[in-house]
Amino acid sequence: MLIVAIPKSASSSLEHSIAKICKIKHHQTLFHTQPIPENCNKLHLYHSDVRTITNEQVDQFSSQKCIYKQHIFPSAENLHLLKKQPKIILLRPPEEIICSYYRAEKQHIHKQREEFKGFKSPEEWIEQAKKIGLLSDLNFFYEQWSAESKKYPQTHFLIHYSELISQSEKTLEATINFLGLPYKTKKMELLKKRYACNSIIKRYIRKIINN
Repeated sequence: MLIVAIPKSASSSLEHSIAKICKIKHHQTLFHTQPIPENCNKLHLYHSDVRTITNEQVDQFSSQKCIYKQHIFPSAENLHLLKKQPKIILLRPPEEIICSYYRAEKQHIHKQREEFKGFKSPEEWIEQAKKIGLLSDLNFFYEQWSAESKKYPQTHFLIHYSELISQSEKTLEATINFLGLPYKTKKMELLKKRYACNSIIKRYIRKIINN
């Protein structure tokens, strides 16, 4: 099962919440060595799963035993590969995402990026994001996945970040029902989780050692 999420959209919270409520595994796959998607200018430098996916990964994402959360860029090839697969689409306005990047850096959650060095306000970050192509990538991500969701509602369940935050219980229940997952709890709680790069790296290293 698959969550396709635009960055900074509380996707880790959604992923962990579904896994806990439905008692299933959850995972985010990183594939930074795969080709950069068509029409992507900058976003692939921020997220290592913004890449062209493979048929093998499509099969992996269709597993009913695990919920995958990925930032899959909506290139023509990626859209074609995932066209028939039921999926959750989680979106957030691009300008809000740039502001979230800004806050994360100021709070030392993310390392400082050279292209934003010296920019001291969210407004300055948004203007810089326009110049370097990052905002364009996020707009493309938002618009293409939004259009796909409207075109194929039977396989695309669209959620907006604002709904997930303000109507968490209702949104979680609708999402789980769309996926067809069984659950017993009556309490639909959105867990507060944040993507942690270090934990992903440690897990990857353990996998290499164990193999």
